[in-house]
Amino acid sequence: AAAAAAGAGSAWNAAGTWEERDVTARAAASLKKRLAAVATPACSITAVTAVGGHASLVCVRGVARPGFEFEGVTVAWAGGGGAAGAATIPSLSSTDPGDVCFVDVEPAFAGVKSLGAGVGEAAAALLGEMEGWA
Repeated sequence: AAAAAAGAGSAWNAAGTWEERDVTARAAASLKKRLAAVATPACSITAVTAVGGHASLVCVRGVARPGFEFEGVTVAWAGGGGAAGAATIPSLSSTDPGDVCFVDVEPAFAGVKSLGAGVGEAAAALLGEMEGWA
């Protein structure tokens, strides 16, 4: 679970009630950068071509809680022997950033599965980065 930043929120919300900030654009840009660096000996992500979903910072009683639900994350990949193609990660969530699967891998290439751990680490690192945005 993510640690929450204390004392977060806007100046107008001195009582520290409920406040939510949309950080989707910033989080998606960071996720794209992090995913483009994921590589294993079998395969690497060469580009991120689509990211859907949302990301937000919710401040409750002065404590910030970052979260995201990205859907339809499409990546271009390259593997050994000149293999290359695209794959989709149907869901990346801050509640379980390590739960990664690939669908629509075209053309079929077993090495794409090896990227799962790196994608999970990138999502967890994004969550950690978002904690500093409060």
